[in-house]
Amino acid sequence: MAMSNESQLAAGYTLSQARAAGYTLSQALAAGYTLSQARAAGYTLSQARAAGYTLSQALAAGYTLSQARAAGYTLSQARAEGYTLSQALAAGYTLSQALAAGYTLSQALAAGYTLSQARAAGYTLSQARAAGYTLSQARAEGYTLSQHWQRIYTVSGTGRGYTDSDFEEWNSIPVLVKPYTKLYADIKNKLISYDQSTFGPRVCPADEEYCGTPMCAAGHLVHMAGKVGYDLLEKYGDFKLVATMIHAKYNPQMPMQNFGLTDTENAIALIEYQAELEGKGE
Repeated sequence: MAMSNESQLAAGYTLSQARAAGYTLSQALAAGYTLSQARAAGYTLSQARAAGYTLSQALAAGYTLSQARAAGYTLSQARAEGYTLSQALAAGYTLSQALAAGYTLSQALAAGYTLSQARAAGYTLSQARAAGYTLSQARAEGYTLSQHWQRIYTVSGTGRGYTDSDFEEWNSIPVLVKPYTKLYADIKNKLISYDQSTFGPRVCPADEEYCGTPMCAAGHLVHMAGKVGYDLLEKYGDFKLVATMIHAKYNPQMPMQNFGLTDTENAIALIEYQAELEGKGE
């Protein structure tokens, strides 16, 4: 009569011999062997997981979190055991797994997951921005501006084609030289005060290169145009209109910012983009 599984193991067979004979890990564990002994005998962590062993038991037996991940243990289980998201990242868990485990994109990015991984996982530019990334950082990771184009740029305004038939002062408006390159450099070098939430003063020394008063993009374009810019502002009373005229005189094909935009961070990132276009001669 054949002996039972437990009897054979009790009869002096080693666990390695039992495994070679086809005994399952569940049978070995039912016979009283520990997971550590099972591991030493060559049973895999995948078999341990299939036999019902928890992640805690696997880790207590000497398995690493990376091995646990490879064996199919979930990040939710790792999280329940007290592992941090940074440790999960180090163990090879993906951003998708982190998000499936209930972590937010902000938490995942703070733990070291990259914005490139977020983009690969299907996260939109808006979600990346909401997680704290600047538009410049998002663009550097491969996001395009197309998702924000309609909101941030006045696309239809870029080709309005203002001419001398629209404004008698058209011919007097100076053609600025790479205004966005200058504006972006001045912002970076802190030579000007930039604040997208305010147009700026209606009176400013037009003969001075810099005005210390905070201004948005429209205000700085008006100031760059000098006396003509301020004269137009006095006549028409609308920063957005005058800035549009100055922009159109400079380059009607250049994407034009929505001068009503109040998000300074987005506006600066877009000025950086316009400066890039100027650098390419576009």
